[in-house]
Amino acid sequence: MKRLCAHYSFWAPKATVKVCTGPKTKRLDENSPTTPSTELTDDLPPVLHRPKDTLLTSLPDFNQNSYQFVVFDLETTGLERNSEICQIAAERVDTHKRESWSAYILPNVAINPRASLVTGLVVKYAGNDRYLTHYGQCVKATSSRDGIMSFYRHLKELSEAARHTILIGYCSKQFDVPVLCHSFRKYGITGEKLEELGICFAESYKVLKDIFTSRAADKTAAQTATLTNIYESIFGEPFQAHNAVNDVNALSRIIFDSHCKPPPESLLSQATVAGSAFASMEFFENKSKLLNTMNDQLFSDNNTSSIWPLTRYLAMKTAASGLDYNDMKRIYKKWGEVGIDTLCRTVVKSDSGKRTYRITNNQNVIKAICTHFEDYYSH
Repeated sequence: MKRLCAHYSFWAPKATVKVCTGPKTKRLDENSPTTPSTELTDDLPPVLHRPKDTLLTSLPDFNQNSYQFVVFDLETTGLERNSEICQIAAERVDTHKRESWSAYILPNVAINPRASLVTGLVVKYAGNDRYLTHYGQCVKATSSRDGIMSFYRHLKELSEAARHTILIGYCSKQFDVPVLCHSFRKYGITGEKLEELGICFAESYKVLKDIFTSRAADKTAAQTATLTNIYESIFGEPFQAHNAVNDVNALSRIIFDSHCKPPPESLLSQATVAGSAFASMEFFENKSKLLNTMNDQLFSDNNTSSIWPLTRYLAMKTAASGLDYNDMKRIYKKWGEVGIDTLCRTVVKSDSGKRTYRITNNQNVIKAICTHFEDYYSH
């Protein structure tokens, strides 16, 4: 991977910067601009980037006359991208009819209480038996394997009607799609298998928000373009959100039966192939693993006080660039403060193409990181 930081120059912080060189400590002139050595910059871990999406419309075999939309939604055991699915719903819509499918799934793990507060789904026990309830009422639920495989077979049947089947969610790109891909992979369904069926994914959030905001009378309310807000504003009636069947029905009505319905081309242009979705899922999984190495070291998920060198946002940014705690510890041990300073202030391109710092340019944060590792090695 090309090093983006090989010739990056910066001003050293006002405080004296220490470089670890063995028994002796070299001190840099605090007022002199310094260029990190090539040896240092070559020693930095490579910068990782989220894989670029492959758009359906860019494929040579894309057939603009043979595609169909399937609205889908999930309810899960938690907010992590490796959460298990508790409910799936999907609805295929064409000019003639709507074809709905849904299933409750009994997860192999407990449902996070915070998720239960939102969805009403709880796993309960009767002796050695486990069962799923929805707001206290027992619901018929299949096993995780059977539920996921049943949904795959449903998609396989739907794919016979068109060359491309586009699964549309609301805010699905960052959560529902990675969760679904994770579940598919768990039971041997790969991105390649989905691509053979012509399965793609598209998110409707931005398209609908732009249309809704431009037409809403209350511009302030329009800024909070939740699915519930949009639906109730358009149809003048409430619906019970965070139930996959209800969410699919609501999104389907907005997209296909309302004055805010987007042109099909705007949704089609967002569609990405299944392989891209799987690549993004793996990127998010790696980011989560790297982030966990820093938890209760450089930041804390359970304690947001100022005693930690990094906020959760900066820790996530650090992990997304491909760094874990041991990387930073190694750089400090070998290069001292100048190594951490270089690592933090390396200029990289973000996923949007903008130039940004790999971690931060904030000298207080950089100093706090260095102090953390100084304390670590002094004990």
